[in-house]
Amino acid sequence: MAFSINTSPFVGREGKYVTSRILRDQLSRELERNLAMRVEDGETTDTFVVIGRGTLHITILIENMRMEGYEFMVGPPKVINKKVDDKLLEPFEIATVEVPEEHMGPVVELLGKRRGQMFDMQGIG
Repeated sequence: MAFSINTSPFVGREGKYVTSRILRDQLSRELERNLAMRVEDGETTDTFVVIGRGTLHITILIENMRMEGYEFMVGPPKVINKKVDDKLLEPFEIATVEVPEEHMGPVVELLGKRRGQMFDMQGIG
């Protein structure tokens, strides 16, 4: 997820720490405590790419920083693909869902919106 300084017209209204130097220092301090996180420089000098263990992990970091008075913008999360033996691999999870029959339609629809693939569906009688 990309972190950058707030460039909106309302900068400084929600927090007191608004510069890229302060944001870089805070992310560096967070690296000392948060071993599952990495920070890389972004496309510009005011942008930092934060790599974590998923959206929940990074969301907790964002909320903690906002409560401490940091004001910044974040970009949408991006999937990190890995290249192994000239093959591009994407992380995935296996979900097992048990729901009553009347709720199966909405559950299948939600999985489809997230590009989920259904391998098996069984009715339990």
